Amino acid sequence: NHPIGRFIELFNAAGIELIVDVRSVPYSRFASQFNRAALEKSLSSARIGYCYMGDLLGGRPEGRAKGVPLSWEEASAGG
Repeated sequence: NHPIGRFIELFNAAGIELIVDVRSVPYSRFASQFNRAALEKSLSSARIGYCYMGDLLGGRPEGRAKGVPLSWEEASAGG
């Protein structure tokens, strides 16, 4: 993971003006700079828009079809 400053530099270099967050659970145990509130604040400070749409577009592990794996690790394990 990049530090938030580098993440923003990459967005600026690419001319990105708006980030749409589609994570159904917009939090990270390992990279707190990408937690929803922290990310939104950092992007706002850099004049990059933030729109949360994970409730509409994000995956929902608890609602997955029976037998559909959550991850490639689970798929390779036959789960």
